[in-house]
Amino acid sequence: MSFFLSFRREIGLQSVRISDSLAVMDAETVIAAFGGPAEMARRFGAGRTAVYHWRVKGVPSRYWVPILDAAQADGLAQVTREAVMWRPSEPPKVAA
Repeated sequence: MSFFLSFRREIGLQSVRISDSLAVMDAETVIAAFGGPAEMARRFGAGRTAVYHWRVKGVPSRYWVPILDAAQADGLAQVTREAVMWRPSEPPKVAA
């Protein structure tokens, strides 16, 4: 066991891993803040199915500014730049 891990245990710290599921929750928060996928699709001119995919793939960059502007105009503090600009982490590349 490394010194760092044993030190963390002794002082009672737990490691926190930010996973993709947490980031997806951020995308869910953005979509929910605008009234769900159907309302978000209507408001920003995207397909409803596309908005569903945003939760997994991230919001396309062409929507970032309109979403952030609309969130500010509507007073939606839960819609953060980080949540709108989230991208899933890439899986590690396997050497062939």
